[in-house]
Amino acid sequence: MTEGSDFSMKNALLLFLVALVLSGCGRFDLKPPETIEEKMIYAEQLTSDGMYTDALEAWKDVRDAYVSPQITQLAELKIAETYFLQEEFVEATSGYEAYLKNYPHSNRRGDVLFRLGVCYEQQMNDPHRDQAPTHKALEIFTQFLQEYPDSPRRPYALELVDRCNNRLAAHEIVIGRYYLNQGNYNAAIARLEYVLLNYPHFPERNRIQDYLELAENRGLGETKTSRLMNRLYRMVLENEALREMQDNIMGIFKPL
Repeated sequence: MTEGSDFSMKNALLLFLVALVLSGCGRFDLKPPETIEEKMIYAEQLTSDGMYTDALEAWKDVRDAYVSPQITQLAELKIAETYFLQEEFVEATSGYEAYLKNYPHSNRRGDVLFRLGVCYEQQMNDPHRDQAPTHKALEIFTQFLQEYPDSPRRPYALELVDRCNNRLAAHEIVIGRYYLNQGNYNAAIARLEYVLLNYPHFPERNRIQDYLELAENRGLGETKTSRLMNRLYRMVLENEALREMQDNIMGIFKPL
C-alpha cells in the first residue's frame, strides 16, 4: 500500500531530512536544536542512543510544531515507536492504533499493524486471568497475515498466532478444571471438548484427554449414585405408604 501523495518542491528539504531520520543517517554532535529539521535529527539521535524519555519529548515537540502534515505524521509514528522500544506497550498500543486510524493508507501500515499485534501479545495475561489482550493480539496478527501474505515477517507472525492460541487453550483448560473440581462434570466436559476441537495444535492434548476421562468417569459415577439414591428414596416412600395402610387396616379391626 502506498500513500501516493504529491509534494511540492518547497517541502523537498523536509522530505530529505525525513529520509535521513528513517534511514538513521545524518548523525551530528548533540547540541540544542533550533530549526525543526535539527529537532528531528536530534530526536532520532536520542532514540538511537537509547535515551527514550528525552526522545519522546523531542518528538512531541516536533509533532506539536505542526510544520506540515507529513512531518506531523512522521512524529506521531516515531512517538509510538519510541514507546515500543521503551517497552511501554500500553502507550505504544494507543499510538499505533491512532496512527492506523489517522493514516489508513500509509506505506508503513504493515510495520505498524505487526507491531500493534506485538504490543497486545506483550500484554497477555497468564491463563488464570482475563484473555482480552490475547484475543486482540490474535485478531491483529490474523489481519496482518491476510493483508500481507508475502511479508518476510509471516513466519514470526504465524509463531505468534500459535502462542496466542495456546494461551487461549490453556485458559479454557483452567475453566474446565474449575468445573471438574466443583463437580459440574457436564460443564467441564464441554470446555475440554471445546479445546480439543478448536485448538488442534495445542501441545498438551494428552493432559486434556486425562481431564476429560476423569470428568466423564466422575459424571458416570455421579449418575449411578443418583439413580441409587432415587431408588432408595422411592423405597422409603413406599414403606411409609405401607405403614400408613397397615395402621388404617388395624384401625378398622380395632377391638371394641
